[in-house]
Amino acid sequence: MNTTSQTQKKTKHSVALAVRRDGMPETLLVVRRPLDDAELPGVWGLPAASLRDGEVAENAVRRIGAEKLGTELRMGGRLAHGRQVREGYVLEMNLYEAWTESGEIMMPGHILKSATTLYIDWKWGSPDDVSDGASKGSLCSQLLLDVASNDAGGMS
Repeated sequence: MNTTSQTQKKTKHSVALAVRRDGMPETLLVVRRPLDDAELPGVWGLPAASLRDGEVAENAVRRIGAEKLGTELRMGGRLAHGRQVREGYVLEMNLYEAWTESGEIMMPGHILKSATTLYIDWKWGSPDDVSDGASKGSLCSQLLLDVASNDAGGMS
């Protein structure tokens, strides 16, 4: 694809989260996308959301917590940034560290039908759990694996 057609594509800005488990910093939350997901069916990855018009990353993190995970999240620093050209749009993503603040993790989007991507499962895992997603084109998974490989003692 030439750069002219890339610049004509709409850019979608997103945030993804490496949600840490208190007391177990090597453990992080991984979520499974629906089996009928248009882009990455059944893939394990990280909680993420596209920014809405005028929305800042901090608000998107709170929305991910409330709408997708059923818990309050505390946002940490940015771990990585990436860009991926997809069919029909360009994805710009920031990966942030986050921690749960209160409440048990659940999938309230299935009840509320408020989130765009409704995860079907979750678990406490490691970066290895998202390697399949990275191989299938998941940008958040690839960003996490890049961070983990650069931080031998921290994430893996």
